Amino acid sequence: MTWLFSSVVATFSGTLLLCLVYAHLYSMYREKYMKVWTWAWGVYSLRFFAALQVVQSGPSFFWQFLNLSSSLCAGMLLLLGTKIFAGRRMPAWWLITAAAGLVWIAAGLALKVSFLALTIPIFTFLALVNIWTGILVFRQEHTLGWGKAITSAALILWGVHIFNYPFLRPIKSFAPWGYLIGSALMVVVALGFLLVYFERVRRELTERELEQRILTGNLQDALNERKHAEDALRESKKLFEELLIHVDLIALMLDREGRVTFCNEKFLQLTGWNHSEILGQNIFTSIVPEDHRGRVEEIFLSSIASGVPVGSDKTEILTRKGGRRLVAWNHTILRNLEGQIVGLASLGEDITERKEIEDRLLESQRRFHELLANISMIAVILDTDGKVVFANDFLLRLSGWTEGEVVGQSWFETFIPSDINGQVYEVYSRTIHQGEFPLQFENEIITRDGDRRLISWTNTLLRNPEGQIVGTASIGEDITERRRIENELRLTQFSVDKASVGIFRIEEDGSLTSVNEQACHNLGYSREELCRMKVWDIDPNFTRESWLEHRKRLRTKQSGIFETCHRRKDGTFLPVEIAVNYVEFQGRQYSFSFARDIEERKKGEEALMVALRETESARQKLNTLLESVADALIVTDSKGVISLVNRAAEELFGTTLVRIKGKSIASFIQEKSFLDHLEWLFAGGQDGEAIDFSLSGQEGVRFLQARTAVIYSGDGIEGEAITLVRDVTREREADRMKSEFISIAAHELRTPLTSIIGYTELLQEEGEFGAFSPEQRREFLDTVQQKAGVLERIIDDLLNLSRIESGRPIWLELKPYNLLAGLKRILADYRMESNHHSFELAFPEEVAVVADGAKIEQVIDNLLSNAIKYSPQGGRIRISGQPIGSDLQVCVEDEGIGMTPYQIERIFDKFYRADTLDTAIGGLGLGMSIVKSIVEAHHGRIWVESTPGKGTRVTFALPIQGV
Repeated sequence: MTWLFSSVVATFSGTLLLCLVYAHLYSMYREKYMKVWTWAWGVYSLRFFAALQVVQSGPSFFWQFLNLSSSLCAGMLLLLGTKIFAGRRMPAWWLITAAAGLVWIAAGLALKVSFLALTIPIFTFLALVNIWTGILVFRQEHTLGWGKAITSAALILWGVHIFNYPFLRPIKSFAPWGYLIGSALMVVVALGFLLVYFERVRRELTERELEQRILTGNLQDALNERKHAEDALRESKKLFEELLIHVDLIALMLDREGRVTFCNEKFLQLTGWNHSEILGQNIFTSIVPEDHRGRVEEIFLSSIASGVPVGSDKTEILTRKGGRRLVAWNHTILRNLEGQIVGLASLGEDITERKEIEDRLLESQRRFHELLANISMIAVILDTDGKVVFANDFLLRLSGWTEGEVVGQSWFETFIPSDINGQVYEVYSRTIHQGEFPLQFENEIITRDGDRRLISWTNTLLRNPEGQIVGTASIGEDITERRRIENELRLTQFSVDKASVGIFRIEEDGSLTSVNEQACHNLGYSREELCRMKVWDIDPNFTRESWLEHRKRLRTKQSGIFETCHRRKDGTFLPVEIAVNYVEFQGRQYSFSFARDIEERKKGEEALMVALRETESARQKLNTLLESVADALIVTDSKGVISLVNRAAEELFGTTLVRIKGKSIASFIQEKSFLDHLEWLFAGGQDGEAIDFSLSGQEGVRFLQARTAVIYSGDGIEGEAITLVRDVTREREADRMKSEFISIAAHELRTPLTSIIGYTELLQEEGEFGAFSPEQRREFLDTVQQKAGVLERIIDDLLNLSRIESGRPIWLELKPYNLLAGLKRILADYRMESNHHSFELAFPEEVAVVADGAKIEQVIDNLLSNAIKYSPQGGRIRISGQPIGSDLQVCVEDEGIGMTPYQIERIFDKFYRADTLDTAIGGLGLGMSIVKSIVEAHHGRIWVESTPGKGTRVTFALPIQGV
């Protein structure tokens, strides 16, 4: 156990002892600052308890935080207790700084800052707290003696010692002495505070003793005066009670506990009690209803405690028979000669009946206001100056104003439009001065949004009891919509009269009750003549019986259209089309018939039918022609809006006419050159030029060729444009592949041919270059033979392609063939040629196929050649085979650059090479196409699997011998 541990234990014990001493003093004297100092020494003892844990177990976040934070809190509590002792308030910035210190302790420990960085801010603040506390103690004027000087000096020295803590604590030899010095200063401070406290108590006792002597000298004089005052008080009380007995108010006196000490006859008459029953009783349990008891008792106790009466108050009291009376009270405090409160005196007025009348009046007013507020009409009250006194909710909702914005404001400035303001105000002013107010009146008002509403008013004058006019009350109905409907009805009636068709209103019995001017004009009758007729008088197709049947059908269907003839007044017939509606209105049933003159239409219908038949025939021929066009056809107007597409266009663009009709052609053909060309044609350009463009889609890029022609109307104005679109993707691709094939073939043929020509010239010009050795001649001839073999393979590929293109099958010499032996021969050659590839063979011994061995070896040679070429970095090449069902599957795998899905899709196309940007691999692009032809000639199949960057797997299947 170290010396430091012993020092901390001693300090901890002493601090804890000081805490107990101050706690005992607080329990005896109950001084608030004693309580705060007790907490200060208690919290400070926590610091040393935490220090013991750090010394014994090593530093940890919790114990270090408790050590530093308890020091900070103890210093603040010491300062707070001193402030309370001195009668001063704690400045807020001390508390804010202490809170910041606690945050810094937590942050510093979490961030693991250095000991100095962590402790300097905290102990500098603690040093200032102790020094400031010492200065505060020294400034105390009501405290004298050595205690104040010792305490203030010890606090200042303790603050200086605390300031040195961050610098001296890490020195192990000094740390125990530092704790002991701090403990000594702490004890001095604690004892000094006790001396200051007892000196202050002693001084206060001395001052009280002096005051007591002075008071004793004057006590006798005071007793004499008191006797005279008590006599006067008894006389005054007697006169006061006699006054209260005869006053026409309830009088009641209570002592401090709420017991009745006096009540007058008015109180007894009101409640039915007698003096013997009520005097000495507690009012809270005797005359105050239980539901009012808590509030009344609270008011009474508050008045007694504060010496300030509540003043006016309304409280119910109980009568002897259990009835309730509402009393309005006025209270005053009763005091004795020494000014001490001895009770409460109250005068009350029974306002039970008045309260009932007021309640009924308020209820009546409430109902009146609710009536005005809830009616679906405007209610407004104005004073004689035209200012708004009341406006109901309907008016506020209609106008958009709030009650606070209109009450007290001028009605005319707020609600009346400026163009009629003078006229309306003149009527109102004349009313106020002459007492004549029009009972019914209409005028417009304006809403907050500027909307004008027409109001029909019912008005009355408001007068006071003396008959003087004090304002007006008006009930208004918003008739804006009604007036608009009336105007529309007049306009509708006018429109019916001036309609270009004959209109008949027909009763259920067939009577014509109303007709318009056109009906009279069509038939040659006057309105009066027609209104005396029946339906069958003007329509020979109807009889009384058929009309009734027609009415039954019309009642079911509600409406109908038919053609008939009306008989004119001169006996001729007018062909008409009748649109009839069935209507029920106010319990009566009507038919409205609209008769359109179709005499001219009938004449033109026959010619029209002929034209329609011819047009339909032409349309069917045109549709057949458009659908037979192989190219995509699109018809647009002059703004590029699509009106028609054929089936080829739907298939080409993957859409339907229903989806794109009415949309711009630019919505799916965004090619600027095509759109510019279309615009140029409508601007007067010449037809005939073809436009090539491309479109990107899910299937890749497609190359299209469009040719547009403008259709002119009869007056020479551009009407529509017809665009024919051909998909030339395959042609463009074929052209590109052929061009690429010619270039590649020339290169592939030139390379071995150059070597053959070069070595041949060397052998021919041997004399010029000197004699060659037999080995050199052999090497030259081998090279010539090798390159000639390359030429032979290229020519064979071209011949095979020519045979395939011409439709001739590949000639096969089928016989049992040992595929494993052929694979071994081929792999032996490739192992010699490639030294950075490893070859694996996994093949069954006993499986044989019926095949053309040379052609199958050509397939395998091509696949191995591709595997080597497309794995330029080397790696493993594996050839495997296994029988699956009736087929033998042969697989060639490499670990090369791999292929994309698009390359796999085209790998068997003629002239296609799966080159990438980072490869320079030669070839005509015919190998895989020929391989596929050979495999399919054997009734087999071939497929490719590949992943970019991971390699390729090519598999072909051949029928097994005997299957």
